[in-house]
Amino acid sequence: MDSEIFFDRFLRWYRKMGRGLFPLFVLLGISVAVLVYFTGGVKSAYSHLMYLPILLSGFRFGLKGGLFSALFGGLLLGPFMPIDTVTGEMQSLMNWIFRTIFFTLVGALCGIVSDGVKSYINRLKWISLHDVSSRLPNRKALLKAINTYKVFYRKGFASLYLFSFENSDELRSAFGVQAIEESIKQFAHRFQEVLPATVHIFRAGFNEIAFILPPEITPEAEVISLSELIMLSRSPFILNNFSIHVDMRVGFCHFECGKDDTAVDPEIYLSNAESALIAAREKDLSSSAYTESLDEKKRHNVQILGDLKNGLERRELFLHYQPKISVDTGRLLGVESLLRWNHPTMGFMPPAHFIPRAEQSSLIDLITDFVLEESISQAKEWHEQGIQISMAANISARNLLQPDFVDKVLNLVNRYKLEPHYLELELTESSLLADMSESITKLKKLSENGITISIDDFGTGYSSLQYLHLLPVSFIKIDQSFALRIPQDSNATSIVDATITLAQKQGLRTIAEGVESQEIFSYLKSIRCDYAQGFWISKPLPAAEIPLWYANHPNFGA
Repeated sequence: MDSEIFFDRFLRWYRKMGRGLFPLFVLLGISVAVLVYFTGGVKSAYSHLMYLPILLSGFRFGLKGGLFSALFGGLLLGPFMPIDTVTGEMQSLMNWIFRTIFFTLVGALCGIVSDGVKSYINRLKWISLHDVSSRLPNRKALLKAINTYKVFYRKGFASLYLFSFENSDELRSAFGVQAIEESIKQFAHRFQEVLPATVHIFRAGFNEIAFILPPEITPEAEVISLSELIMLSRSPFILNNFSIHVDMRVGFCHFECGKDDTAVDPEIYLSNAESALIAAREKDLSSSAYTESLDEKKRHNVQILGDLKNGLERRELFLHYQPKISVDTGRLLGVESLLRWNHPTMGFMPPAHFIPRAEQSSLIDLITDFVLEESISQAKEWHEQGIQISMAANISARNLLQPDFVDKVLNLVNRYKLEPHYLELELTESSLLADMSESITKLKKLSENGITISIDDFGTGYSSLQYLHLLPVSFIKIDQSFALRIPQDSNATSIVDATITLAQKQGLRTIAEGVESQEIFSYLKSIRCDYAQGFWISKPLPAAEIPLWYANHPNFGA
């Protein structure tokens, strides 16, 4: 049974049992005294029945009840109660005082035990609804509050806000769990100073806090409150006299009040706020509101991940290869392997529909293993046919974080007996940010073993400019978002010109992707770009069509 339900039922029973019991216990004590009197006085064994109302009072009313009942029972069997009603012999003073003292000890002990049990039960009830460390109401209390709001307010919409500490892993690794606990406390205090006094802050998770705004708060005031809270969240918190920055995002949703539909699980509303939080994270926003489309996307993502593992096993995923040519000579020098998925119900799916989600899970490792093995084995097959071209394959940030990734790549190259310099690994700029020092170490080891390294989508980030001189890079790949706009767009043209100039000064070669016209190709040739790929040259082709393309285009565009 749920602990909260057990405590509620027990306390309701306990309070119900207490109503009207005090007069009953007094009457019970008087009844015992009357029984003692009419059975011969305190010399009879019935005098011990007085312990019954004393124990019952102590159990029900605690220390005060036990003491009152003990003193009352002591007086009932005290100076006015004879030892023997037949002879009329009265008790000595010490006799009834000693009995009263003993009654008092028994009543006090029972009351103390009862108070201790009640205090322990109340403590357990409090713990079931609070986070012990921050002393904030917990997730269970939040769910209970959602139901309370739905019933208490007759109409309107309440708003559930969920704030997440996005860099909690970094804080915990640098300063320990204490940093998370202290940041939760400090931000909860800050928020409480801004929010109405009736709004409570809840700890919804290890790195999450939440609150509910009631319907009477207008949408305009709600927007102002959210803006203030976002500004507050950007202020550092103090830990051991150090200022610590916390990255925070918020997801929120609205739920209708005035309906007694408590049968609807409040977890649904919290799940909606979490979906909005995920959307804010994916779009790199500080806040995001829940919409029904997020549910559809969430279900789609979950389904895609479930199907992806099966798709790998059933060979539904396959590679196409897009030619890369020399801009100067037009010769085919290499291809880039591009993943495709023929889903059994959704049909053909480009990688943009499933790779981003896979990169957030361990499935990306399986996908990369598949792509590398297929690419390396295909390159070796072409080499045996006399087509000596390089093979470029894309890898993700998560791959670089795997301890055995370098050994895995080198083992594949050795197994298929491919000369290492024919394998090119492409990384996006953003992937280098995950762990720059670790990435540099592993890339250097790959480069030392002959593997070619290139930076994909160059110009869309900022990390590689800072670390370019440290990276063992041979190629810079100009993102197609720039190549597609040259030479008409002056800004894009300036970026492409600067990138090629930078590469030449660094002794690197450049590849332009997204070459969609003769005009773009001619401009790239005029500024001495080294290689090009794009639909004007060739769309991605099945492996079987590459030899024919190679034979028919010995000097493409020359």
